[in-house]
Amino acid sequence: MPGLHDAALRHAQYYAGVLRSTNALYLQGAEAIKHGLTLFDMESLNIQSGQMWAAAHTVGDDDAAQLCSAYASYWYVLSLRLPPREYLRWLEPALEAARCLPDRSAEGIHLGHIGNVCYRLGELRQAIQLYEQQLTIDREIGYRLGESIALGNLGNAYHHLGEARRAIEYHEQGLVINREIGNRRGEGGSLGNLGLAYADLGETLRAIDYFDQYLVIAREIGDRVGEANAFGSMGNAYLERGDLQRALSCYEQQLALDRGIGDRSGENMALGNIGLIYADWGQPRCALEYYDQALTVARDLGERANECNWLGDIGLAYASLGEPRRAIEYYEQALAIARAIGERYSERTWLTNLGLAYMALDEPQWAIEFNQQALTIAREIGNRRGEGTNLGILGEAYAALGRTQEAMALYEQHLTIAREIGHRYGEGNALSNLGQAYATLGDLHRALDFYNQALTIHREIGHRQGEGHDLFNMSLTQDKLGDRAQAIAHAQVALEIYEQNGGPDADAVRQRLAEWRTAE
Repeated sequence: MPGLHDAALRHAQYYAGVLRSTNALYLQGAEAIKHGLTLFDMESLNIQSGQMWAAAHTVGDDDAAQLCSAYASYWYVLSLRLPPREYLRWLEPALEAARCLPDRSAEGIHLGHIGNVCYRLGELRQAIQLYEQQLTIDREIGYRLGESIALGNLGNAYHHLGEARRAIEYHEQGLVINREIGNRRGEGGSLGNLGLAYADLGETLRAIDYFDQYLVIAREIGDRVGEANAFGSMGNAYLERGDLQRALSCYEQQLALDRGIGDRSGENMALGNIGLIYADWGQPRCALEYYDQALTVARDLGERANECNWLGDIGLAYASLGEPRRAIEYYEQALAIARAIGERYSERTWLTNLGLAYMALDEPQWAIEFNQQALTIAREIGNRRGEGTNLGILGEAYAALGRTQEAMALYEQHLTIAREIGHRYGEGNALSNLGQAYATLGDLHRALDFYNQALTIHREIGHRQGEGHDLFNMSLTQDKLGDRAQAIAHAQVALEIYEQNGGPDADAVRQRLAEWRTAE
């Protein structure tokens, strides 16, 4: 009936306007972000009913098609308030509507947003295909803002696949465009993404400089979400450098900002990050308190990917408490979710950790089984960094079985990949493992050479825990070579590092130092 149709159309148009207002408030930044999200929460049922009507009436009705397309366009608010798969149910009819109208600009926007949802679900190759389609459209129609967004999305996807240098190429292109068109929000995002890529390459000081620039812009434009993201990323960089106190300060500021604007998804990440700090401080029970809070928020939001992450991190905490069997229970839950949602990146992660748990149980054959599965996934999804990591762990498992030559071949493959992709952290670990292999074979001078190479890298990237391991391994080798004085000197420095970082390795070093000093 025309009367009912017109009334439903007016209702849908009105609440599309309300949704547009929520997004506009968000883009104003500062306190307006919270007002926008609050308005959405108050009107969410009406907004959703308007979207459903529009999506159901797109065929042969241009007004409904335009509304359907418009409803799905507001990424900032909708990505914070709709679970990924629900948002996908808005985006798919919106894309069809944009193509039918036709509206090329909207088509590119929806392709990018669907790519973002795929990205959040771990479907990275699918996301890349969508971003490339978005980029092609935006270049054809001369939509430079859309072009910069597509470039940034491509950079993020390749970064997640472990291709940080390729990611940097995309982010640098996006940064140039954002500066040319005066898009300060986009400029900040590009700077933040460059920081993430450089952090992944082990260049943490350079990364922190990018995050500082991102933070300045976010504060200038009142982008509270961007400010929170900058603090979170900076915290990760300080964590990588072993500066746990500064990392904690960043995460606490991130948490306060996210709670202030009601960004529960951001709050979820901040809680989990604080848990990581306590885990690195050797306080797994404190870490568990934060992981449990993060897990609750993730479940409240229906964010299955984050639920998967926190279950896995709870497993890591139990592993550090010396409870590998309990850790396995959580890894298996995380693995089940990763497989259910098709998140292959996380699937690889928790298969890897299952292997490590079985290593702790002195069952290297099971470690090999799980890491072979993880290695297969890493290669299938093109995750080069993950591939290198799994090769390294497989090497450790073969070493535990006394198959040192096979272990060394795997370490060499890990080293090659790490150098090819510029992953300094992985390069340091591979060199350290090769040092241990040569020490096992009795080639102590060659072992020292590899430990020294690893030590140089770990110092350059600020990886204090790795530095401590290298120094202690060097001390054990130097003692075997009869240089007890040098062994004690290196072990003492290793002990100081372990004590500063609160790790669990200090006791082993103290015991060895006591033995050496007693024997003098």
